[in-house]
Amino acid sequence: MIANNDNGSSQANIRDGFVVTLKGETVGVRQKAFVQSGEIKGTAPELAQYEVEV
Repeated sequence: MIANNDNGSSQANIRDGFVVTLKGETVGVRQKAFVQSGEIKGTAPELAQYEVEV
């Protein structure tokens, strides 16, 4: 999350570098979130991310 907009929405960076606006403000700035259909569902844990070519 990069911003809570104080109007019921938040902005987040997604993996490909784009910024999206989401419904909800329940997750703080610099935290990760679970998102479904453009809505924040909750805080996600800080886990390692790996990319593998097959």
